[in-house]
Amino acid sequence: MPAFKQKDWDRLLVQEEYSQLLASYTEPRHRARLLAASSESDHSGDWLHVLLIAACGLHLDNKAMRVAMGLRLGCMLCKSHTCRCGATVDTWHSRFLLQAQLQ
Repeated sequence: MPAFKQKDWDRLLVQEEYSQLLASYTEPRHRARLLAASSESDHSGDWLHVLLIAACGLHLDNKAMRVAMGLRLGCMLCKSHTCRCGATVDTWHSRFLLQAQLQ
């Protein structure tokens, strides 16, 4: 009879929990965040270890870092409100992120 290790038993449980969690997320934003955090490559957090060298353009100001971390963690960045132009801004500022990407 093969000897089982605790990690073998844990792996089965974790895989089942992960499948249930992934199935419960229907919004693409949350699914993408979960898939990125659980990627098999284990390099999803490497950007946090980058040397911040302003002379090379590798520097984020406090506001940019707050937004980047908030998006990565799935935090609400602001309260939902109406923009001066009349468009609705959601709690993740996705309208402004999309607008910046298109420009």
